[in-house]
Amino acid sequence: MKLFEHPDFEQAILRAAEHFRTQGLRPAIVEKDYYVTEALRIVSATAGVIFKGGTSLAKGWNLIQRFSEDIDIFLDPLASEPPLSRRGVDRELRRLRDAVGAHPALELVRNEGQTIGGFGRSDRFSYHQRFGGPGEVANRVLVEAGTASGREPTTVRQLRSCLGQFLEETALTLDADDEGPFPLRLLHFRRTFVEKMFAVHGKVELLKRQGQGLGTYARHYYDLFQLAGQAEVVTMLKSAEYGEIKADYDRISRAHFPRSYFHPDGMTFRNSDALFSSAGPGRRHRRRVRTAMPHALLRPLSALGRGTGPPSGTSRSAVG
Repeated sequence: MKLFEHPDFEQAILRAAEHFRTQGLRPAIVEKDYYVTEALRIVSATAGVIFKGGTSLAKGWNLIQRFSEDIDIFLDPLASEPPLSRRGVDRELRRLRDAVGAHPALELVRNEGQTIGGFGRSDRFSYHQRFGGPGEVANRVLVEAGTASGREPTTVRQLRSCLGQFLEETALTLDADDEGPFPLRLLHFRRTFVEKMFAVHGKVELLKRQGQGLGTYARHYYDLFQLAGQAEVVTMLKSAEYGEIKADYDRISRAHFPRSYFHPDGMTFRNSDALFSSAGPGRRHRRRVRTAMPHALLRPLSALGRGTGPPSGTSRSAVG
């Protein structure tokens, strides 16, 4: 029996939300986290996959306190013998989609899927929502899987749902098969930090050129601010690994996204309008960037640029 099949599932969610109330976990979030985690449990059984992105920061490292609900997966073609061809990648991505859709509580929403032949696809899965309502999280789990990603550095982490964590911390059990943790390989947050700098740089370049707003990309600033204070990130920025990650990201982006990829001049972020508000060619661009950024982020970003404030050690010179 799985947790969602237990007659006390709803009551357990309510008690878990109360248990984690200081973290702002509403019942609808605890509920959705359960289904996100179960999708990841299925993903973990697939060879050659790496969990990455914002949700990995929350689920695998507990480094961010925002609820991130999409699942970003890297399928490594080189993990297979022989390495996967484009057709092989499509086949494995469909298998992954079908495996998640085979979960008895997750149903593939066929008209919301998207395929990028040979290197990616995104699929949404719906679940029966017990704690929905206006303004609540949607009853969808988004799985985005593809081959356009780096494969190093990684580490294996133990993942579990908030509901499973609540049961463990309170010494309770519903004797369900999916209460416990499971291992999954994660892209290390050191690389995620660098990738998010590239992401916001590219988005701000689009803002400057085409006037496109940051939209949901604004969340990357929060993630960057949280990661910048991690000792491993500070050490990485002073090491050869930083240049290696930048070069690898640049190579992958040029190969897969040649028309939409914007790299920083000289492969340094010192003069990126996205990261340092005093950078850039003119006041007009800086004004547009600052207007698009959430007001609450301006002070942390300025502090990061000066090398002051909470993200110690991540000055403009450090993130060259």
